[in-house]
Amino acid sequence: MTLCCVRLDHYLSRYALSFFHAMVRERIKFGPLGWNIPYDFSDMDLRISLDQLAIFLNECATPDEVPYETLRYLVGECNYGGRVTDDKDHRFIQTLIADFYRPEVVSTDGFSFSESGKYTVPLDLSVEGTLVRDTSDDFFFRPLG
Repeated sequence: MTLCCVRLDHYLSRYALSFFHAMVRERIKFGPLGWNIPYDFSDMDLRISLDQLAIFLNECATPDEVPYETLRYLVGECNYGGRVTDDKDHRFIQTLIADFYRPEVVSTDGFSFSESGKYTVPLDLSVEGTLVRDTSDDFFFRPLG
């Protein structure tokens, strides 16, 4: 694997984690519809998760070696999940991080985070290519099961 490909995998993984963080923060705005208990997720949660991601990705020679289960545990149970006290909120955050930390995010071109296909991993790596322009989807409030 070339250095270029490793950097692309790093970029896509960081994009997915940042998207996860945005969703977690966005749900706060909706009060009890977003989270049963108000949580104070912060940019520091994202920073710590990005640092951990970089450490693990730097240890991997190929995308096949990425320890997704470990990363999901760190983010879902420790960094973000450590604040979550409600069992339904905990279940949701575990389900949500599983959608973002998975091999398909880096192995599938244009991987979609939603059934509608509106929220995808960008093929265009420029700033303009990474912007989500249509937010009319109900992706943020899907059933827990």
